[in-house]
Amino acid sequence: MRIIQHLLLKNPVRLYAIAFFVRIVLIIYSEWQDANMAVKYTDIDYVVFTDAARYAAAGQSPYLRSTYRYTPLLAYLLAPNVLLHQAFGKLLFAAFDLLIGWLLHRILLVSRLCSSDSQAAGYVALWLFNPFAVQVSTRGNAESLVSALLVGALFLIVRRRLVLGSIVYGLAVHVKIYPIVSSIALLLFLDDDYNNAAFSCKSRPAKS
Repeated sequence: MRIIQHLLLKNPVRLYAIAFFVRIVLIIYSEWQDANMAVKYTDIDYVVFTDAARYAAAGQSPYLRSTYRYTPLLAYLLAPNVLLHQAFGKLLFAAFDLLIGWLLHRILLVSRLCSSDSQAAGYVALWLFNPFAVQVSTRGNAESLVSALLVGALFLIVRRRLVLGSIVYGLAVHVKIYPIVSSIALLLFLDDDYNNAAFSCKSRPAKS
C-alpha cells in the first residue's frame, strides 16, 4: 500500500488520470443503470438540463422547459448533450472535478501550505477520490461547475489577480446563488497582509 501511495503522489499526473478513469467507469455504468433499472443513477436535474439544452440548440429559450430555473449559460454549455451525446455533460462535470483538484494543488503550493508536489497531491487526493464528489459529478449534477468557479476565484485572489478573481466569483454567484456566503470570508482575507510581497498563508503575522 505504501508503494502504491508513493507512486501516485510522486506523479500527480498519474493521480489525475486514475481519478478521471474512475469517473469514466461510473459514467458508463450510469448509462447501463438508467437503461436497465427502475431506479436511475442520473440526477433528475440532468434531464432538465438536457431538455433546456435541446431548446437552446434549436434557437429557443431554455426556459420553455418547465422547472428549468438555472442560468441560461448552463443550457448553452450543455448543448452538446443534444448535438453529440447525452453523456457529454457528465464528462464535462467530471472534468470540472479534476480542475478543482488542480486548482487546490496550485493554491497549496502558491500559498506555501505544502512544500512539494507530492505533499500537495496527498491532500488533493482527498478531493479527487471523495466518493460524494465523484458521485455528484457523474450523476450529472452541476455543483462541480459552481465549485470550480469558486475555487478558481480563490486561486486568482491568492495569485493577486483580484479583478479577474472578482469576475470569476461573480460568475459563480450567477450560476448558483449560494457561493455568496463565501463573500465575507473573502473580504476578511483581503486585509492589510494581503499586499505583503512575501505572501504566505503560513507566515502571515498574528494580529495583536
